[in-house]
Amino acid sequence: MLLNNPGLAEADAPVFTKQFLTELDNKPEVKKAFFDIWELLSGTPEELQERRQKNLDRMFAEGNTRSVDLLGLKRKERALDFTDLLFHHTRRVLRDVYWHARRGLENKNEPVMRRLREDEQAQRAAKIAGASTRMQALRAWLAPRAQTIAPEANPFFALSELSYRIAGRVKAWLQEWVQT
Repeated sequence: MLLNNPGLAEADAPVFTKQFLTELDNKPEVKKAFFDIWELLSGTPEELQERRQKNLDRMFAEGNTRSVDLLGLKRKERALDFTDLLFHHTRRVLRDVYWHARRGLENKNEPVMRRLREDEQAQRAAKIAGASTRMQALRAWLAPRAQTIAPEANPFFALSELSYRIAGRVKAWLQEWVQT
């Protein structure tokens, strides 16, 4: 009653109204909030209706702006999620194709042969690291391995001759898709 009809509040409870308004001076933030609310509620019914309508229009405009912004952010997130999903799916498909082709093209001795190639590259790298000039490094790279193994005793050649065939499915696929 003190907010919407202060005259009636003073007539019904004069001591409370006087004491309340006196105590408001001790708390300035409460006093400011009280008089702001009082100002908001004062005026003719037409003024109150017009002020209320302006506030509603402003709130709806802010709400629409926020919802449009949120919708735009969600669309961007969805687009990024789809792009990430597409990228990871494509990457997985390519990886699977690579491993299937590799499994079909490699023979069972490929891990041993790969290890032999790595050892040879490590020996060359060690020679290059010990070289003091570029020319020595080039000579070390081009030079044969320190231990020359005869071709008939070299496990690389022995293993590569054992299984020189390509799996039938892979061969058919290569003939159909690669050679056409």
